[in-house]
Amino acid sequence: MFQVDGLMTLLFLIGLAAAFAVSLLVWAKRAGAHTPHKLDWLEGVLVALLSVAVFAGWVGVLLASFGQFSLTGLTAVLILTSGVVLVWQRPFLRPSFSPLSWQDWLLLLLLPLFALFYFRPHEYIMGSADAGGYMNIAATLAQTGDFIIQDEWTPLLREYADVTLRQQPPEWQTRYLQFVGWYIDDDDPARLIPQFFPFHPALLAIGMSLGGLYGGLLLTPLWGMLSLVAVYLLTRKLFDASIALLAAFLLGMTATHIFFARYPTTEPLTLLLVFALLLAWQRLWDDHPADPIWGIFGGLMLGAANLTRIDLPLLVAVAALFCGLCWLRGGWSRAWTWFGVTSVLLLLHAVLSAVWLNWPYTWNTYSSVFRLLNQAGMVTAVFVAGLLGVVAIAVAWWRGWLHGEYWQRMSQSTRLRWLLAAGVVGLSLFAYFVRPVWQPVQSYNTWPGGQSVPVLDGENWLRLGWYLTPLGLALATGGLAWIILRRLQMRMGLFLSVGLLTTVQYVYRIFNTPYHIYAMRRYVPVVIPVLMIFAAVAIFALLRYRGQRGLTVAARTGAAALAVLLAAGLLFQSRYVLPRSDLTGAVAQLTAFHDLLEPEALIIISEPPESIFADRVGTPLRFLWGHDVATIRSNGPELAAFVQEMTAYAAERGRPLQFIAIDPIPTAVRQMFALKPVAMFPLKVDMLQNTFTGYPAQRQTIYYGIEIYDVAPAAVLETAVPPWYIDVGTLDAAYIESGFYPKEPLPGDITMRWTKEEAILALPLNGTAPLTISLNAKIFRPEGVPPTPVTVWLDGREIGQFTPDATWQTYTFTGQPAPTDGLSRLRLVSETFNPAALGVNADGRDLGFLLDWVTIK
Repeated sequence: MFQVDGLMTLLFLIGLAAAFAVSLLVWAKRAGAHTPHKLDWLEGVLVALLSVAVFAGWVGVLLASFGQFSLTGLTAVLILTSGVVLVWQRPFLRPSFSPLSWQDWLLLLLLPLFALFYFRPHEYIMGSADAGGYMNIAATLAQTGDFIIQDEWTPLLREYADVTLRQQPPEWQTRYLQFVGWYIDDDDPARLIPQFFPFHPALLAIGMSLGGLYGGLLLTPLWGMLSLVAVYLLTRKLFDASIALLAAFLLGMTATHIFFARYPTTEPLTLLLVFALLLAWQRLWDDHPADPIWGIFGGLMLGAANLTRIDLPLLVAVAALFCGLCWLRGGWSRAWTWFGVTSVLLLLHAVLSAVWLNWPYTWNTYSSVFRLLNQAGMVTAVFVAGLLGVVAIAVAWWRGWLHGEYWQRMSQSTRLRWLLAAGVVGLSLFAYFVRPVWQPVQSYNTWPGGQSVPVLDGENWLRLGWYLTPLGLALATGGLAWIILRRLQMRMGLFLSVGLLTTVQYVYRIFNTPYHIYAMRRYVPVVIPVLMIFAAVAIFALLRYRGQRGLTVAARTGAAALAVLLAAGLLFQSRYVLPRSDLTGAVAQLTAFHDLLEPEALIIISEPPESIFADRVGTPLRFLWGHDVATIRSNGPELAAFVQEMTAYAAERGRPLQFIAIDPIPTAVRQMFALKPVAMFPLKVDMLQNTFTGYPAQRQTIYYGIEIYDVAPAAVLETAVPPWYIDVGTLDAAYIESGFYPKEPLPGDITMRWTKEEAILALPLNGTAPLTISLNAKIFRPEGVPPTPVTVWLDGREIGQFTPDATWQTYTFTGQPAPTDGLSRLRLVSETFNPAALGVNADGRDLGFLLDWVTIK
């Protein structure tokens, strides 16, 4: 799968260390020239680390865009760039750093504690979810060097699209997918387009090139830990070090930050980039004149964030607005120019990437907005609003309203401040108490599963309180109100605008399937860190209250109590996240499963269009291990022609065919192949339960009893000769026609399935000689459910009955088959019971009995 080159890894690490050292020296030289104070060591280390990481990721994206991504190329660019910058910026003076404060030291001592929380990554390498999609995109990039995949196998699938592919809704691009997360180009079926933006996969690919799959999985925890430092440094700049320390500590303890720091999606990286951008912005705004290095650094962070995520136009628009305000107020400098130039260059790259590499993803994300704008009335409204906005800014500039004196007078208006603070409190109360009742719950059907999903936007603020605690929301609201009353300044404009507008945007509409904790990802990059900063501000506002002695003591005591209660509440709400990671063991188990397959096998999977087993398991087989995968999603008239073409394709290339299944194989598909059992692999992992209606407090098991068959083509299903042994729950997919529930892990070594009211086994048989049929069965019968018999039928004739009990018993019958089309059917009819209806447990299935095996002689 991954061949990690030890020498190349060493050279890359040397190049990385050299780039970091040069970056730190340049920062110390440039920043030191514009400050009378000693340099901030913690800030310098973060800036140097992020500069190197973002530069390496950006170069990786450039190389991947042209199919040239490799650790060798990255190493060469890092070493060459470090040498050029070293010569260009010489001479360097020995930097002089200020001593670390006690808050700095305490933060550094806390980081290893948080590392214990974060560096236990969820092993999302299976497909069908964004996290596994990112990992498989990165794995392909690390192995092939290309972001866009050229695949000679896919055109054959596209030729028989009705049989092998999943068609997207008509308003989406492209028309067909094989796996969720990869688009098949409509114009060139050999071209597979990954769904997501390339910056995060490029960084993951670097990690995989250094340490395999685990190397990629460990990058997100690193971003989660560094993001605490970025939040600390920004908050320290805006307020002070004590508030900053508390804010970082509270954020680090939230269940959401712990969960997503282990989750290989873009949220922790986006959080880190956005808060690094805000830190650079504050340096540009507060320090006159700031060195251009801060402008370059801020532009890199803004551009990298937009190469990482598709949903940041609001951040760009607000940053552009404040750049305009800075220019109108006469505060522009060379540093701002460098910020603008760097931002525009990387944002242009992001736009080109969105159009060139990710157009289907871009269209599918914003198509609803495009359709809205296509309405004549909306176009007119947007044009008029934009024109009025330009006129308002021009008038404000002409009247001097944008200058500091006017802003200072307006911001010091006690009446206005109290009005704004009351509005914030009222809006929070409305969103928490009124909106969940007032806004009705609607629903929609997901694609491709067709599951009915509730739209719960009315509960968004309330549900944030599940993770941040109601106390956390109250303190965040109070902290923002206090900032408006006492600390509101123009210098906080970008921070407050980005934080508040993003919060309003996603609390109003989450734009996500409301699975929890998964849905919280929308709030992770901006909303939750900002709320934790506000909460820390509120606590310290009480702690520093100065008034009558009794009130002062009460305020300080209350502040300490609130801090302890909030920390305890956050830790308590993390109790289901902290102990265990999701899908632990998935890497080892999938690797062991793959080792059972033939190395060059072409893998066949048959399932309905709404099923996702092929997306989950077929995705890593294709993108981690390089197998061609054929997913048969329809038994239409083109099935036979496709099987013939696929067989010829495999034969020409000397590729064996293998079939994997977890569910019954449809009869029409079975009749296309002769299947020889190889093995059954029990893939079993667990994860935090996704739930629509409550806080995720349970773990759910994902279990696949994957059956592996060698395949030989057969125009008609071969007639088998008894005796047979059908091990139900192990290698049974070739025999089950209907009426059985999926395999599930049960105690002991016995494998089995629950039956429904009527369960049918299809036997490949043409003869009519009498058969002796034995089966092993039992039942877990709840109290109050009387024993009921199971009737056994063979080809429409009743051949006997048996009454299962709580122990495994073998029952034997004799019957004469009367097969049709080469199949004889054994039908088992029983009276069912429903555990949920009986109050036994939450299992809502109608259960018949447990079947372990069937023998036919």
